[in-house]
Amino acid sequence: MLGALVYAAGTAVDQNWHAHHASFEGGADQVQAHTVLWLGGLITLVAAAWAVAARTRNRGYRVVLGSSIAFAVVQAWHFWEHYYHHDPAAPHVAIALTAASLLVGMIWVVFGARRPARAT
Repeated sequence: MLGALVYAAGTAVDQNWHAHHASFEGGADQVQAHTVLWLGGLITLVAAAWAVAARTRNRGYRVVLGSSIAFAVVQAWHFWEHYYHHDPAAPHVAIALTAASLLVGMIWVVFGARRPARAT
C-alpha cells in the first residue's frame, strides 16, 4: 500500500515537473522529476519480493513483483533514452504497460486478500 501511495505521489511530482519545464537538459533533471516515482517502484518491489519469499498464497504479489522488476528495467531504459536525447516513445509505451500491469497486480492483491482460504 505504501509503495502505491508513494508511486502515485511520484506521478504527481513528475507531471508537475513536466508542466513547468520544456524538456530534460541532463541526468539531474531526470532525477529531480522522477526520484519519488522511483522510490515508489522500489518500495513496491521490496514489498512484493518479501510477500513472495514468505510464500503468500495471494498470486497477485507475483504479478506485482514481475511488474516491479519490469518497471525498474523500463525506467532505466527511459533514463538512458532521455539522457542521450533519443526519442523516448518506446520507453513511454513500456512505462504505460508496466504501470497497467502493476495496477492489475495490486487489484489482484487486494481482492485476493479478501477471499477466505479454501478448506482442503
